[in-house]
Amino acid sequence: MNQVYIIGHKKPDTDSICSALAYAAYLNRKEPGKYIAARCGPVNPETAFALKKFNCKTPEYIESLVPSVADMPFTYTMSAPADLPTIDIADLMTTHDVRNYPLTDEKGRFLGILSEYGLARTYVTRQKIEQLSFAPPITLENLSKILKGTIVVPPSDDLIEGKVYTAIDALHVTLSRLTKNDIAIVGGQRTRAACPDRGGHCRPHRGG
Repeated sequence: MNQVYIIGHKKPDTDSICSALAYAAYLNRKEPGKYIAARCGPVNPETAFALKKFNCKTPEYIESLVPSVADMPFTYTMSAPADLPTIDIADLMTTHDVRNYPLTDEKGRFLGILSEYGLARTYVTRQKIEQLSFAPPITLENLSKILKGTIVVPPSDDLIEGKVYTAIDALHVTLSRLTKNDIAIVGGQRTRAACPDRGGHCRPHRGG
């Protein structure tokens, strides 16, 4: 039976400790032993006095709620290569109904885990606008999967890295910034004709 820990806030006071104990006891009336009262911090003197007064056991101490390898069941049979796009790993999480997914190297050796929390922190809570870049590098095949695009003319080098620029207006300014490994998203005959001389990767785009 999978057990569920009932936890209050990070620096528990008497209300937090007692609420965890009471709620766990209430839930255990239907499913005895499944719910465990816990805490994420030390018990203060007031709370210790109350627990002793009413002969209640101190809730179990949980040091961290961050997923670790130890949290994975031994029956975990799925894994994904570390260079697989995160969008594909998110799909695998949904398919297998798991919150953490093991990542392996090219020889199948364990490297770490990708968690729902890590994905959410990366893609949902980030608010700072940064220069778009491919670091570490990404293969053109993986990029086309993420963008659901089609490779029309394969480049000589399938590995993409560097900063990404959109070359629309003030073309000379954008081109002056391009280095050998940078990518320019361009449109129009004049823009496409100018890019090959810069030595970077130009991606013509046409759309409505």
